[in-house]
Amino acid sequence: MYSFRLLLCAFLSILFLNPSHALEGNKNHNFDIVIVGGTPGGIAAAISAGRLGSRVALVERFDHIGGMTTSGLGKSDIEHREMIQGLFKEFVEGVRQHYLTTYGENSGEYELCKDGYYYEPSVAEKVFMEMVEEVDPIDLFTGYRLISVSTEDNAPKSIVIEDIFSGERKELGGRIFIDATYEGDLFAMAGADFRLGREGREVFGE
Repeated sequence: MYSFRLLLCAFLSILFLNPSHALEGNKNHNFDIVIVGGTPGGIAAAISAGRLGSRVALVERFDHIGGMTTSGLGKSDIEHREMIQGLFKEFVEGVRQHYLTTYGENSGEYELCKDGYYYEPSVAEKVFMEMVEEVDPIDLFTGYRLISVSTEDNAPKSIVIEDIFSGERKELGGRIFIDATYEGDLFAMAGADFRLGREGREVFGE
């Protein structure tokens, strides 16, 4: 089995961008961490790494970030909210503050947001974008799809991404690569072993 330096992110909670990729400051395209997938897990990884000082590239194939959370999944099924901490807590508070500031504490909209755990997709995206924009070391590439992965000694060294609108291509180099897509696009393209569907009982004796 190949020992690729790939981290598959999961995040249990889970400003619209134009195709010009608004956050792109590192012109040489060499990064400490390259994250493929602007899902909540990818966003969380980018923010965490960026806050620790790493230069981060966050690549999303569509022209907006947030995955299912900003595409219609507007409810967080969390029963024990006292356990919620970290970045998801920041996200929830951002949602709550949006409805409080926009509509007021006595409004129906504020009541329906359930302290930030229920939200409209556009509001979730706005909050995610605000969180990303607060971290300078993050370069955000929206509207770019993954084309290829270059490896050396069984480890990714760079990826090529393509603008879905113009066809322009960029090569992004990195020391660490994180696959935060829902389907594992990066590690599959890198040649890592993977399985589709459920494994049989005989594989793990279950």
